[in-house]
Amino acid sequence: MCHRRSRIEIPERGGLRESLLHVLMFTEGAIPLGLSLLAEPTPLMVSALAASAVVHQTTASWDLRVAHDSDREVSPLEQQIHSALEAIPFVVCLLGALQMTGTADRAWKIRRKSPPLPAAYIAAVLLATAATGVLPHLEELRRCLRRAGAEDSDSDAGIAGRNERPDTDAVGASPPGGDEEMEMKHVTGTAQAAINRECDPPA
Repeated sequence: MCHRRSRIEIPERGGLRESLLHVLMFTEGAIPLGLSLLAEPTPLMVSALAASAVVHQTTASWDLRVAHDSDREVSPLEQQIHSALEAIPFVVCLLGALQMTGTADRAWKIRRKSPPLPAAYIAAVLLATAATGVLPHLEELRRCLRRAGAEDSDSDAGIAGRNERPDTDAVGASPPGGDEEMEMKHVTGTAQAAINRECDPPA
């Protein structure tokens, strides 16, 4: 909603580059979500959560730099939303570590949850994620791709127009070098006439 209101699809306001960063951050956040739903909180699993949180925060800092260098105004509401989203991977990591302290499993492996979470619960989480994350990101990416394609088409049309050259065979147009050639013939003819007058004997 914030990105649509600020017209992020305009290249000067972030454009396709920032939208791709948002997709990357969402993918990085989806990894700990999937692990939390399907895997037991083992040391390896919690380490993967921590690594994912660090990578997500690094990408978020990159995205912040891109937004700062653009002409797009980042509203206070958008800043608050970004702060909450950046905290989610770290909260998931913390919850996984707390769950691990109550288990005796210390193997450095990724184990499936036993017993697994109810299928209805997993489906509800995935549907909520799709509605609030997947669809908005795809819609934003579609708008940015469409605008980038339009910008490329306008640029190609401008280049083609500058490369057009006038038809040299048109009526009234002289071929390249025509004026110089006529002037040279005139000078040659004048010089030849003067030589002839000098060489001809008087009558």
